[in-house]
Amino acid sequence: QAFHPASSSLLPLAAMDFFSCGSACRPRDLATDTVKFDAAAIGAAAPASPALERWREEHQRPQQDKQGEEERASEATCRELEAQLIDQEHEEQRLLKEQEDESARREREAQLRREEEEEAEEPEEIEVEEEAPKVALDAEEKKVVFANFPVKDLAAVVYSASFTKFSCPDKEEGFDDIKYEWSKGDKAEAYMKKYILDRKLSMRIEELQPGQWAQKQLTAWHTSVNTWHAKVAEYKNMLIKKEQAKRAKEAKKAKEAREKAAKEAKEAKEVEEKAKKQAKKKEGDEEKKEEEEEKKDKKDKKDKTEKKDEDVDDKGKKDKKDKKDKKDKKDK
Repeated sequence: QAFHPASSSLLPLAAMDFFSCGSACRPRDLATDTVKFDAAAIGAAAPASPALERWREEHQRPQQDKQGEEERASEATCRELEAQLIDQEHEEQRLLKEQEDESARREREAQLRREEEEEAEEPEEIEVEEEAPKVALDAEEKKVVFANFPVKDLAAVVYSASFTKFSCPDKEEGFDDIKYEWSKGDKAEAYMKKYILDRKLSMRIEELQPGQWAQKQLTAWHTSVNTWHAKVAEYKNMLIKKEQAKRAKEAKKAKEAREKAAKEAKEAKEVEEKAKKQAKKKEGDEEKKEEEEEKKDKKDKKDKTEKKDEDVDDKGKKDKKDKKDKKDKKDK
Protein backbone atom coordinates (compact mmCIF):
# COMPACT_ATOMS: atom_id res chain seq x y z
CA GLN A 1 0.00 0.00 0.00
CA ALA A 2 1.03 3.64 -0.55
CA PHE A 3 0.15 6.81 1.43
CA HIS A 4 -1.37 9.59 -0.68
CA PRO A 5 -0.67 13.06 0.78
CA ALA A 6 -3.76 14.77 -0.64
CA SER A 7 -6.33 12.40 0.86
CA SER A 8 -4.51 11.16 4.00
CA SER A 9 -5.48 7.65 2.96
CA LEU A 10 -3.75 4.52 1.79
CA LEU A 11 -3.66 3.61 -1.90
CA PRO A 12 -2.72 0.23 -3.36
CA LEU A 13 0.95 -0.11 -4.06
CA ALA A 14 0.09 -0.82 -7.71
CA ALA A 15 -1.11 2.79 -7.98
CA MET A 16 2.52 3.89 -8.05
CA ASP A 17 2.69 2.59 -11.62
CA PHE A 18 0.26 5.35 -12.74
CA PHE A 19 2.38 8.30 -11.66
CA SER A 20 6.03 9.06 -11.14
CA CYS A 21 7.03 10.28 -7.73
CA GLY A 22 10.68 10.94 -8.62
CA SER A 23 12.72 12.03 -5.64
CA ALA A 24 9.62 12.10 -3.48
CA CYS A 25 9.70 8.30 -3.02
CA ARG A 26 11.27 7.01 0.14
CA PRO A 27 12.43 3.46 0.88
CA ARG A 28 9.73 1.00 1.64
CA ASP A 29 9.04 0.40 5.33
CA LEU A 30 9.22 -3.34 5.74
CA ALA A 31 7.61 -3.22 9.18
CA THR A 32 4.38 -1.61 7.97
CA ASP A 33 4.66 -2.77 4.37
CA THR A 34 4.06 0.83 3.15
CA VAL A 35 5.97 3.34 1.07
CA LYS A 36 6.06 6.89 2.43
CA PHE A 37 6.04 9.95 0.24
CA ASP A 38 7.16 13.50 0.70
CA ALA A 39 4.03 15.61 0.05
CA ALA A 40 5.93 18.75 -0.97
CA ALA A 41 8.19 16.80 -3.29
CA ILE A 42 5.25 14.98 -4.83
CA GLY A 43 3.46 18.29 -5.44
CA ALA A 44 6.54 19.69 -7.15
CA ALA A 45 7.88 16.63 -9.01
CA ALA A 46 4.97 14.24 -9.67
CA PRO A 47 3.18 14.93 -12.96
CA ALA A 48 -0.60 14.55 -13.16
CA SER A 49 -1.46 11.06 -14.33
CA PRO A 50 -4.86 9.80 -15.57
CA ALA A 51 -5.26 7.66 -12.44
CA LEU A 52 -4.55 10.63 -10.18
CA GLU A 53 -6.95 12.81 -12.16
CA ARG A 54 -9.67 10.16 -11.84
CA TRP A 55 -9.03 9.96 -8.11
CA ARG A 56 -9.33 13.74 -7.84
CA GLU A 57 -12.53 13.68 -9.89
CA GLU A 58 -14.04 11.08 -7.55
CA HIS A 59 -12.91 12.50 -4.16
CA GLN A 60 -11.68 16.08 -4.18
CA ARG A 61 -13.82 17.86 -6.76
CA PRO A 62 -17.23 16.84 -5.32
CA GLN A 63 -16.09 18.29 -1.97
CA GLN A 64 -14.85 21.45 -3.71
CA ASP A 65 -18.13 21.73 -5.62
CA LYS A 66 -20.07 21.31 -2.37
CA GLN A 67 -17.95 23.96 -0.64
CA GLY A 68 -18.38 26.24 -3.65
CA GLU A 69 -22.18 25.80 -3.51
CA GLU A 70 -22.21 26.57 0.23
CA GLU A 71 -20.06 29.67 -0.34
CA ARG A 72 -22.30 30.82 -3.19
CA ALA A 73 -25.42 30.27 -1.04
CA SER A 74 -23.79 32.23 1.82
CA GLU A 75 -22.79 35.04 -0.58
CA ALA A 76 -26.30 35.13 -2.02
CA THR A 77 -27.75 35.38 1.51
CA CYS A 78 -25.31 38.17 2.39
CA ARG A 79 -26.14 40.03 -0.83
CA GLU A 80 -29.85 39.67 -0.10
CA LEU A 81 -29.39 41.01 3.44
CA GLU A 82 -27.29 43.89 2.12
CA ALA A 83 -29.95 44.68 -0.47
CA GLN A 84 -32.62 44.66 2.25
CA LEU A 85 -30.54 46.99 4.44
CA ILE A 86 -29.93 49.32 1.49
CA ASP A 87 -33.66 49.34 0.66
CA GLN A 88 -34.49 50.12 4.30
CA GLU A 89 -31.96 52.95 4.35
CA HIS A 90 -33.37 54.36 1.12
CA GLU A 91 -36.89 54.13 2.55
CA GLU A 92 -35.81 56.01 5.70
CA GLN A 93 -34.09 58.66 3.63
CA ARG A 94 -37.21 59.02 1.52
CA LEU A 95 -39.40 59.37 4.63
CA LEU A 96 -36.96 61.90 6.11
CA LYS A 97 -37.00 63.89 2.89
CA GLU A 98 -40.81 63.81 2.83
CA GLN A 99 -40.85 65.09 6.44
CA GLU A 100 -38.41 67.87 5.55
CA ASP A 101 -40.43 68.79 2.47
CA GLU A 102 -43.64 68.81 4.54
CA SER A 103 -42.03 71.02 7.20
CA ALA A 104 -40.72 73.42 4.55
CA ARG A 105 -44.14 73.53 2.92
CA ARG A 106 -45.79 74.32 6.27
CA GLU A 107 -43.27 77.06 6.95
CA ARG A 108 -43.90 78.58 3.52
CA GLU A 109 -47.66 78.44 4.08
CA ALA A 110 -47.29 80.04 7.53
CA GLN A 111 -45.07 82.79 6.06
CA LEU A 112 -47.61 83.44 3.32
CA ARG A 113 -50.44 83.61 5.87
CA ARG A 114 -48.45 86.05 8.01
CA GLU A 115 -47.73 88.22 4.98
CA GLU A 116 -51.40 88.15 3.96
CA GLU A 117 -52.47 89.08 7.50
CA GLU A 118 -49.96 91.96 7.61
CA GLU A 119 -51.21 93.22 4.25
CA ALA A 120 -54.85 92.88 5.33
CA GLU A 121 -54.31 94.77 8.57
CA GLU A 122 -54.99 98.49 8.41
CA PRO A 123 -53.39 100.97 10.80
CA GLU A 124 -55.79 101.96 13.52
CA GLU A 125 -55.40 104.38 16.36
CA ILE A 126 -55.36 102.61 19.67
CA GLU A 127 -57.23 104.70 22.14
CA VAL A 128 -57.30 102.32 25.11
CA GLU A 129 -54.59 99.79 25.80
CA GLU A 130 -56.07 96.50 26.90
CA GLU A 131 -54.24 94.24 29.23
CA ALA A 132 -52.74 91.26 27.38
CA PRO A 133 -54.10 87.87 28.46
CA LYS A 134 -51.83 85.81 30.68
CA VAL A 135 -50.58 82.51 29.27
CA ALA A 136 -51.06 79.49 31.55
CA LEU A 137 -50.14 75.83 31.02
CA ASP A 138 -52.53 73.04 31.78
CA ALA A 139 -51.61 69.86 33.71
CA GLU A 140 -50.66 67.85 30.60
CA GLU A 141 -48.45 70.63 29.25
CA LYS A 142 -46.72 71.01 32.60
CA LYS A 143 -45.71 67.35 32.48
CA VAL A 144 -43.91 67.90 29.14
CA VAL A 145 -40.34 68.97 29.88
CA PHE A 146 -38.86 68.84 26.35
CA ALA A 147 -40.76 70.20 23.36
CA ASN A 148 -41.28 67.81 20.43
CA PHE A 149 -40.67 69.52 17.07
CA PRO A 150 -41.58 68.01 13.67
CA VAL A 151 -38.12 68.83 12.27
CA LYS A 152 -35.41 67.05 14.22
CA ASP A 153 -31.88 68.32 14.84
CA LEU A 154 -30.33 65.06 13.64
CA ALA A 155 -31.16 62.75 10.78
CA ALA A 156 -32.77 59.46 11.76
CA VAL A 157 -29.72 57.44 10.65
CA VAL A 158 -27.28 59.63 12.61
CA TYR A 159 -29.56 59.74 15.65
CA SER A 160 -30.04 55.93 15.79
CA ALA A 161 -26.25 55.45 15.61
CA SER A 162 -25.53 58.04 18.33
CA PHE A 163 -28.28 58.05 21.00
CA THR A 164 -26.77 55.09 22.91
CA LYS A 165 -23.73 57.32 23.61
CA PHE A 166 -25.78 60.12 25.21
CA SER A 167 -24.87 60.89 28.83
CA CYS A 168 -25.15 63.60 31.46
CA PRO A 169 -22.12 65.84 32.08
CA ASP A 170 -19.87 64.96 35.02
CA LYS A 171 -17.36 67.02 37.03
CA GLU A 172 -14.74 64.38 36.26
CA GLU A 173 -14.84 65.63 32.68
CA GLY A 174 -13.40 68.96 33.84
CA PHE A 175 -16.50 71.09 34.46
CA ASP A 176 -16.23 73.64 37.31
CA ASP A 177 -19.95 73.61 38.06
CA ILE A 178 -23.02 71.76 36.71
CA LYS A 179 -26.51 73.24 37.10
CA TYR A 180 -29.77 71.36 36.41
CA GLU A 181 -32.86 73.29 35.26
CA TRP A 182 -35.37 70.48 35.92
CA SER A 183 -34.48 67.14 37.52
CA LYS A 184 -31.44 67.24 39.77
CA GLY A 185 -28.51 64.83 39.92
CA ASP A 186 -29.61 61.20 40.18
CA LYS A 187 -33.05 61.97 38.75
CA ALA A 188 -31.44 63.39 35.62
CA GLU A 189 -29.24 60.29 35.31
CA ALA A 190 -32.31 58.05 35.73
CA TYR A 191 -34.22 60.08 33.14
CA MET A 192 -31.35 59.78 30.65
CA LYS A 193 -31.07 56.01 31.26
CA LYS A 194 -34.84 55.56 30.82
CA TYR A 195 -34.76 57.72 27.69
CA ILE A 196 -32.03 55.56 26.11
CA LEU A 197 -33.79 52.29 27.07
CA ASP A 198 -37.09 53.54 25.60
CA ARG A 199 -35.33 54.51 22.36
CA LYS A 200 -33.66 51.08 22.18
CA LEU A 201 -37.10 49.49 22.23
CA SER A 202 -38.51 51.70 19.49
CA MET A 203 -35.59 52.95 17.37
CA ARG A 204 -33.97 51.12 14.51
CA ILE A 205 -30.32 50.19 15.11
CA GLU A 206 -28.48 50.86 11.85
CA GLU A 207 -25.22 49.22 12.90
CA LEU A 208 -26.90 46.00 13.99
CA GLN A 209 -25.80 43.07 11.83
CA PRO A 210 -27.60 39.71 11.72
CA GLY A 211 -25.67 36.82 13.26
CA GLN A 212 -25.27 33.23 12.15
CA TRP A 213 -28.47 32.17 13.91
CA ALA A 214 -30.46 34.90 12.15
CA GLN A 215 -29.00 33.89 8.80
CA LYS A 216 -29.92 30.25 9.43
CA GLN A 217 -33.43 31.29 10.40
CA LEU A 218 -33.67 33.47 7.27
CA THR A 219 -32.47 30.58 5.09
CA ALA A 220 -34.99 28.25 6.73
CA TRP A 221 -37.70 30.87 6.20
CA HIS A 222 -36.85 31.24 2.51
CA THR A 223 -36.84 27.45 2.16
CA SER A 224 -40.28 27.25 3.77
CA VAL A 225 -41.59 30.08 1.59
CA ASN A 226 -40.28 28.38 -1.55
CA THR A 227 -41.89 25.11 -0.42
CA TRP A 228 -45.21 26.89 0.17
CA HIS A 229 -44.99 28.58 -3.21
CA ALA A 230 -44.27 25.23 -4.84
CA LYS A 231 -47.29 23.67 -3.09
CA VAL A 232 -49.49 26.60 -4.14
CA ALA A 233 -48.25 26.27 -7.72
CA GLU A 234 -48.88 22.53 -7.59
CA TYR A 235 -52.40 23.12 -6.25
CA LYS A 236 -53.10 25.69 -8.96
CA ASN A 237 -51.75 23.33 -11.62
CA MET A 238 -54.03 20.61 -10.23
CA LEU A 239 -57.01 22.96 -10.47
CA ILE A 240 -56.00 23.91 -14.02
CA LYS A 241 -55.68 20.24 -14.98
CA LYS A 242 -59.10 19.49 -13.45
CA GLU A 243 -60.62 22.41 -15.33
CA GLN A 244 -58.95 21.29 -18.56
CA ALA A 245 -60.17 17.71 -18.03
CA LYS A 246 -63.68 19.01 -17.32
CA ARG A 247 -63.63 21.18 -20.45
CA ALA A 248 -62.25 18.28 -22.50
CA LYS A 249 -65.03 16.04 -21.17
CA GLU A 250 -67.66 18.68 -21.97
CA ALA A 251 -66.13 19.20 -25.41
CA LYS A 252 -66.18 15.44 -25.98
CA LYS A 253 -69.83 15.26 -24.92
CA ALA A 254 -70.67 18.22 -27.17
CA LYS A 255 -68.80 16.58 -30.04
CA GLU A 256 -70.64 13.29 -29.48
CA ALA A 257 -73.95 15.18 -29.33
CA ARG A 258 -73.11 17.00 -32.57
CA GLU A 259 -72.07 13.76 -34.23
CA LYS A 260 -75.27 12.07 -32.99
CA ALA A 261 -77.40 14.97 -34.24
CA ALA A 262 -75.55 14.94 -37.57
CA LYS A 263 -76.04 11.18 -37.84
CA GLU A 264 -79.76 11.50 -37.02
CA ALA A 265 -80.09 14.33 -39.53
CA LYS A 266 -78.30 12.22 -42.12
CA GLU A 267 -80.54 9.24 -41.42
CA ALA A 268 -83.63 11.47 -41.57
CA LYS A 269 -82.39 12.91 -44.84
CA GLU A 270 -81.77 9.44 -46.23
CA VAL A 271 -85.25 8.33 -45.13
CA GLU A 272 -86.73 11.44 -46.72
CA GLU A 273 -84.79 10.89 -49.93
CA LYS A 274 -85.84 7.23 -49.95
CA ALA A 275 -89.47 8.23 -49.47
CA LYS A 276 -89.13 10.77 -52.26
CA LYS A 277 -87.59 8.14 -54.51
CA GLN A 278 -90.36 5.69 -53.68
CA ALA A 279 -92.98 8.37 -54.28
CA LYS A 280 -91.26 9.31 -57.52
CA LYS A 281 -90.99 5.69 -58.55
CA LYS A 282 -94.65 5.11 -57.70
CA GLU A 283 -95.60 8.16 -59.68
CA GLY A 284 -93.46 6.93 -62.57
CA ASP A 285 -95.08 3.50 -62.40
CA GLU A 286 -98.52 5.09 -62.48
CA GLU A 287 -97.52 7.26 -65.41
CA LYS A 288 -96.07 4.22 -67.12
CA LYS A 289 -99.22 2.23 -66.45
CA GLU A 290 -101.32 5.07 -67.78
CA GLU A 291 -99.10 5.25 -70.87
CA GLU A 292 -99.38 1.51 -71.34
CA GLU A 293 -103.14 1.68 -70.93
CA GLU A 294 -103.23 4.57 -73.36
CA LYS A 295 -101.05 2.65 -75.80
CA LYS A 296 -103.25 -0.38 -75.33
CA ASP A 297 -106.34 1.71 -75.98
CA LYS A 298 -104.72 3.19 -79.06
CA LYS A 299 -103.72 -0.28 -80.22
CA ASP A 300 -107.22 -1.61 -79.60
CA LYS A 301 -108.69 1.31 -81.50
CA LYS A 302 -106.19 0.75 -84.28
CA ASP A 303 -106.95 -2.98 -84.34
CA LYS A 304 -110.67 -2.25 -84.44
CA THR A 305 -110.14 0.26 -87.21
CA GLU A 306 -107.97 -2.16 -89.16
CA LYS A 307 -110.49 -4.96 -88.61
CA LYS A 308 -113.27 -2.67 -89.66
CA ASP A 309 -111.34 -1.71 -92.75
CA GLU A 310 -110.60 -5.34 -93.43
CA ASP A 311 -114.29 -6.16 -92.99
CA VAL A 312 -115.17 -3.35 -95.34
CA ASP A 313 -112.56 -4.61 -97.83
CA ASP A 314 -113.78 -8.18 -97.44
CA LYS A 315 -117.35 -7.04 -97.93
CA GLY A 316 -116.41 -4.99 -100.95
CA LYS A 317 -114.46 -7.91 -102.36
CA LYS A 318 -117.39 -10.22 -101.65
CA ASP A 319 -119.80 -7.78 -103.27
CA LYS A 320 -117.54 -7.52 -106.28
CA LYS A 321 -117.27 -11.31 -106.42
CA ASP A 322 -121.03 -11.66 -106.10
CA LYS A 323 -121.57 -9.08 -108.81
CA LYS A 324 -118.99 -10.85 -110.95
CA ASP A 325 -120.64 -14.24 -110.34
CA LYS A 326 -124.00 -12.78 -111.14
CA LYS A 327 -122.60 -11.21 -114.26
CA ASP A 328 -120.87 -14.43 -115.24
CA LYS A 329 -123.97 -16.35 -114.48
CA LYS A 330 -126.01 -13.87 -116.46
CA ASP A 331 -123.56 -13.95 -119.32
CA LYS A 332 -123.53 -17.71 -119.15
